[in-house]
Formats: sequence, C-alpha cells, structure tokens
Amino acid sequence: MPNSNGPRGPLDDLIRALFEMAQKTADSSADAFDLRKVLRFLTRVVQIVDDSFEEVYGLLIEAAFLTPQALAAGRNMELAREFKMLLAKSHFRDATEICSRLRYLADNYHTEIRPIMQQENIKIDEWGSIFRLIDAYEGSIINDIEALAKDVSRDLERLTESALDETRTACHEKAEKLRGDLEALRNFKGRILGLSGEQGLLELAAADRSELQRIIANIEVGRGATIVGGDSIQNVRGSTIVTRSTDTTIIQDSVLKDAMKRVEAMADSETANALKQVAELVTASGNKNATEAMQGLTEELAKEEPRKSLLRLYWDQIVKVLPDAAKLAGGVAALAKLFV
Repeated sequence: MPNSNGPRGPLDDLIRALFEMAQKTADSSADAFDLRKVLRFLTRVVQIVDDSFEEVYGLLIEAAFLTPQALAAGRNMELAREFKMLLAKSHFRDATEICSRLRYLADNYHTEIRPIMQQENIKIDEWGSIFRLIDAYEGSIINDIEALAKDVSRDLERLTESALDETRTACHEKAEKLRGDLEALRNFKGRILGLSGEQGLLELAAADRSELQRIIANIEVGRGATIVGGDSIQNVRGSTIVTRSTDTTIIQDSVLKDAMKRVEAMADSETANALKQVAELVTASGNKNATEAMQGLTEELAKEEPRKSLLRLYWDQIVKVLPDAAKLAGGVAALAKLFV
C-alpha cells in the first residue's frame, strides 16, 4: 500500500486515515457491536471512493495507450470531452449517485460513528481527509476528480504528436498511482468482509479481538512495507497488491496463476493455457511495453469482475507490439473472446 517512501497516490491521505480509524477503534474499549459499526462504515467509504474513481482510471488507461493514428483521428479530443463530462455534477447525481450516497454517509457518521469516537475518547480531528470527503459540500472527492480531469483534458486538447510520448507517460503514471490506491482500498475492504480467503475482521470483532488487533497492525506494517522495484508492494500477511515493477521484463508469476484460474473458470483450460503461452512469448521478447501490457492484462483477468474495456486495451497493445501473440495456437481466439 502507499507509504511515505514511495510515490504518493491521490487517495494516500484517505487510505491512511481509514487504517488509523480502524486501528484506534480496535485498540479501544469499544465493544464488538460498535467496532463492527465502524468497520462497516469504512467499507462504505471504500465503495463510494472506488465507484467514483473507476471511470477516471479507465479514461487514464485509454489516454496512456493513445497512438499516433488515434491522435490523427482526433481521439485525443474525444477523450478530452469524456474527461470533461466527469466535471459535470449531474454525472455524479444521475449516473453514479455519488452525491446522495455521500450525504447518507455523512448522516451515518454523525449519528452512528462519531458518538463511538467520543465515547472512547478517540481523537477525531486527525482524520481530516475523511471529514472532507463526507462533510464538504457534495464531498471533496468530486473536487479531487475535477482537478485531475481538468489537468488531463487540457493536456489532451493541446496534444501534438511530438508531445505524445510525454503525455502518454504522464497519464500512465497517474493511472498507476490511482490504481495502487484503489487496489489498497479494495484489499482493505476485502479483509474487513473476509473476501480474501481468511476470516474477516467483522467476524473477529467478537470471536478474537486480539487476533483482529494483530491483523490490523500487520496491515499497517504492510502499508509501510518496502516497495520492491517500482510499485510492487507486499502485505506481511501474504496478500499482495501489485502495480508495475520497474523490472519490466518480468511478469508476476502469482498474478499469472490467479489469472489462469479465473480464465479457466470463465472459459476452459485451453483458454487458460493460451494465456500462459502469450505470457511466455511476452517474457521471451523482453519488450518493455508488451510486458507492462501483459502484466495489466493478467492483473485485470485475476479480478472477480474483470473490465472488458481494459482487457481489450491491454490485449491490443500486446498484439500491436508482438503480432505473433495473435497467431499462437492453443485457443488464442477463445482468449480474445473474453475481451468482447
């Protein structure tokens, strides 16, 4: 997860605030019922933030993969318009209902969570990022998205072919930092709800408080763990949050295995083996762009609900750099069907 030694993501302060709220409540004398209230509140915060930034992340990925041909066709202006659409408050009211959900979250905090903090003498002024999220007019999260969208849309509107590589790199870096934050938040939510294959914190609140405290402390250590290479960060309890490694000739084996399991469940073993063949071809090529795209593809495929738009973007990038990937025998056609 984000830490003071690594590159800061846009949600870094919020992530730290959520962890501190969980840890301090777990270490207090709050009973199991109140502790579960706080943990459930934190999962709601994570869900709203995740929903709010998911579309931003998808657009950043598209901008990161802009080609000279797409630029010539005016795709940069189309993307700039899509980023500007995010600036409309109606997008959050009508499409994602973020504003109304934030107001509900604020009410939930003031009626249910704040009294627990006060009763346990837990300082609440140190979690300013949470309060800005739920108490600022329609949520500071919208202002954060606006600032990012304005910045990127302006660059896209002024984009020339000579500046394409620089703009693509900037969008890629923004996407990577945002993705690292979103993965950290999702991992935290999964740990609370028990979606990571281990007993959830909600269950442990009553069953084993000391174990719950130990797990949260370990997650805290994981958040401050050493960043290996570039942005590959391991939680001390074995849960891994992977972004890009600076060693761009290596595809994370554990992520590939997870992706193959998901592909086999979605399709069949032949399609899963095709994914492995493509990964082997990409690794053998030593091509930086192909490896980054392959890592992104496997990470997305490993998710419970992979996004087809991102899968297609990653696959197209692999085929563009390594045309032989589309010619491999063993079910590549079936693999491609997962993207449409």
